[in-house]
Amino acid sequence: MLNSQQVKDLFDKESILISRENVVPLYRIRELFGDRAVCFARNVSGSGFSLYGIGDFQLPYATLAGFQTAATFKNIDEIRQTVGEIGGYAAVEAAEDSLIPNYVMGLINALRDKYPSSLSGFDIISETLEKAVTAETKRKNRQKKN
Repeated sequence: MLNSQQVKDLFDKESILISRENVVPLYRIRELFGDRAVCFARNVSGSGFSLYGIGDFQLPYATLAGFQTAATFKNIDEIRQTVGEIGGYAAVEAAEDSLIPNYVMGLINALRDKYPSSLSGFDIISETLEKAVTAETKRKNRQKKN
């Protein structure tokens, strides 16, 4: 697990210049923190992910904020795997429930990377999936209360 200074140092080591700021390419973040961390971080509003293109090549990347979000997910995931459900962590069950949507979101994000001109279609799918997951989570929570 990494603390904030270690994440900042790793960002500084891995970053490259794109336009006027230092960023880390998405492929490198996947190598460092895994697909699930990238999927989670890309779906956090304002998380600092973007795309830079030159001719027919486009490079998805993250700013420090996106990099920190992916690192945070990785830290929490390591803790989740260590403690499991010890202590009655409700978040553990919620994390397990989110694995399928995260997998699906990973597929959507991979398609976004490959076909960036179709972003609006993938955004519609992503938004619909998010609404469905939210509704299902609410339904499960109501069932638990009863």
